[in-house]
Amino acid sequence: MSSRDFSKMSGAELVDAYNSLAGLTGQAPRTSKFSSKSEGVLRCQELQVRVDAMAPTPPAPKTSLKHQKIIRLLVGGNPRRPGTDAHRHFEAMVGSPTVGQYLDKFEATDRACAARWLWNTVRDGYAELLG
Repeated sequence: MSSRDFSKMSGAELVDAYNSLAGLTGQAPRTSKFSSKSEGVLRCQELQVRVDAMAPTPPAPKTSLKHQKIIRLLVGGNPRRPGTDAHRHFEAMVGSPTVGQYLDKFEATDRACAARWLWNTVRDGYAELLG
């Protein structure tokens, strides 16, 4: 919804606002004047409602197909040495059924590093990705 206050506009400003909104809809005819300020305010408000209704809905966030892959651990316990980054990342994989859920456990700046740890774990034969 627009935050414009049409009631505070002059007659010329109302005409400009109306014609600007009319151009966005492509349906309302342009005007050169209103019979009264109250009519101008009303018509601008009605047209603003139509323009707001035309606003596109934002697209759904894209989810990479890689993020939907399922992590299947192939070992019973954590094979990484305790106290290391590898150990911490493996522990995060234990409670994460998908790659996306695993990566969501990390700050955006750490996700690339977390992805490398995941691929290293797969490469070393401790996990596999399904799907």
